[in-house]
Amino acid sequence: MRNAVWRTHLATPGQPCLVCNRQLDAAHIQADKLGLFDDPSYIRGAAASTQPSKQNVAALAASVSASLLAQFTSLTVTPAGMGSPGPLRYALSTHTLEHLDVPLKPNCPFETQTAAGNNRVPLTGIHHAARKAREERRARQNQPAVRLRRQLAEIGDWLSHR
Repeated sequence: MRNAVWRTHLATPGQPCLVCNRQLDAAHIQADKLGLFDDPSYIRGAAASTQPSKQNVAALAASVSASLLAQFTSLTVTPAGMGSPGPLRYALSTHTLEHLDVPLKPNCPFETQTAAGNNRVPLTGIHHAARKAREERRARQNQPAVRLRRQLAEIGDWLSHR
């Protein structure tokens, strides 16, 4: 490993959105909505330029989590009255933490959707594999033997606390 770079950013009103901050590539949204990134035949046939180029490195996940926790703490506790630091980028090779100056864009369809609820621009669609897994799980949970085991466990918990 020569270098690793991670970025953290709080998605809150008054901050640039994940597309404007370049943490989310809008061109990949539709492909993801169609489930193409999960389709092995699509992945095998994709050119190098269409495959994700910035892979996550599991060993660095703790550092990313720590940075997000620090940003959340800053947002909620506001040490020294400063609040959220905005988008950050950390380079491991130089141990450099950089504050990114990402301006708000008045015409951004995401940044202008604060508190729009269900009227916002939809970024996601139905995840068919997740839907199928939920339906299968519900079917298993509704089997008489599973319901009986659950009820017996609840009775056992109740009796052990008496």
